[in-house]
Formats: sequence, C-alpha cells, structure tokens
Amino acid sequence: RDLHDNIGAQLSFISSNIDWIIDKNKELNQEEELQQMKAINSTAKNVMIHLRETIWALHKDEITLQEFFDKLKVYIQNMLYLQPGLEFSPQERIEKNIVLTPTEMLNLFRICQEAVNNILKHANSTVLKLVIESGEDYFLIRIEDNGIGFNAMAIPDEHYGLKNMKHRAQEANAKLSIDTMEAKGTAIQIKKYYK
Repeated sequence: RDLHDNIGAQLSFISSNIDWIIDKNKELNQEEELQQMKAINSTAKNVMIHLRETIWALHKDEITLQEFFDKLKVYIQNMLYLQPGLEFSPQERIEKNIVLTPTEMLNLFRICQEAVNNILKHANSTVLKLVIESGEDYFLIRIEDNGIGFNAMAIPDEHYGLKNMKHRAQEANAKLSIDTMEAKGTAIQIKKYYK
C-alpha cells in the first residue's frame, strides 16, 4: 500500500505530465516548458527517495529510535539543501532506544515527511526544529516551525495531507497532535506509550 500511495501516485503524475507535454493542445513558451520539466524531474527524484526508504524499512526486522532519528535527520538535511535560509535544529533525548517495527517506521516517517514538506511549501519559516525523545514507556517526535501557521478548522475537505497523517498515526497506535495558530507557527507531535 505504501508503494501504491506514494510511488504509484508520483509515477502517475510523471506519466500524465509527459503525456500532456507530448499531446499539448497549445504551444508552450520556453519558460513554461522548463517549469514543467522541473516538476517532472523533482517528482522523479522523490520517487527514488521514497523507494529507497521503503526498501530500507522492508529489509529490516526492526529499527531503533536512534536509527529512525538519524535517517530522518539526513532526509531533512537533504530537503533543506535547496532552502539554505531555513535553519535546522535537531534535538534528541533518547533515554531508551525503543525498537520500531518496519510498519511503525514507515508510518512515522511518512507523517514526518508530510510535516516537513508542508513547512517547505507553506510555512514561510526561518527555523525547522526536530525533537525526538523517549523514556522507559514512551517516545515522541515533534516537528515545529516559526512560520505563518494556519487555521486547522479551515482546511478544505479535498486536502488529504492532514487526514493521511492522522490515519498513519492510528496505524502506528500513536497519538498525533497539531498545535497551530495563524502567525504563530505550527508544531506536529507524535507520541506513543508502551504499557
């Protein structure tokens, strides 16, 4: 399902955009063609990243929280390479190196990807903060920014990003909370207790 939802959707986007360029009904100027090709190229690169992450998770019987944190840091640093004005502040307080299943890891990673992508696209922030901590019976992951925030009650129904994040949190048996306010930034937190 992860391959279908992520890679399948992106490959469909690439295919449909190439079809549109081939069968275009109107002539595009050079700038429009360049923008279209950049979008296709960016999506193709994302497909490769998603595929590598999925294969990495599926080849492991278990992933420690420390491994997850290291993987997520590298992902965020790669994403921020194109936005040098955004400061990345990772913090870890891992008292117990909890073991995640591959399914947990993928769901948590996809939630974090969505949160990071939303910051890059919409937040207009200067700081992206990542916090991972764990204790004897819990872990939490928090991604926050100092951007423009948003009105969580005004998200249109056709925007599935937040819905997918909530669904993935449920699949990981974790609690997802979103703390946001217009002009005050946004914090996405995932927390899971072990009894």
